[in-house]
Amino acid sequence: MAGHQSGGRRKGIKITPKRVVKALVVLGGAKMILDSDVINLAKVHINDPKQVTNNPTKAVVEYASRIVPGALVITVGPKVVDKAAQLLSKGEPMIGRLANATIVKV
Repeated sequence: MAGHQSGGRRKGIKITPKRVVKALVVLGGAKMILDSDVINLAKVHINDPKQVTNNPTKAVVEYASRIVPGALVITVGPKVVDKAAQLLSKGEPMIGRLANATIVKV
């Protein structure tokens, strides 16, 4: 029987609206980090290391203040999307079905 699969793991990646939103959240967090000018800050510190050695605490605070917000969005954002979908699904089960419906299987 061609095309018949008897048990086993189903292959392929299912693209769902919820996965798309989660991916967009992660990309948004990455963009926040890139937009924070952290690369130029590193270039300045490489060209003038005394700025770091004279006040290492200030350097750490500078890097953290630029990286941490985006990193939080990347790590916490997808969990928030899951919880939001879960809460919406409790109120209206059809929303949960739509959020997890397969758009494309790759």
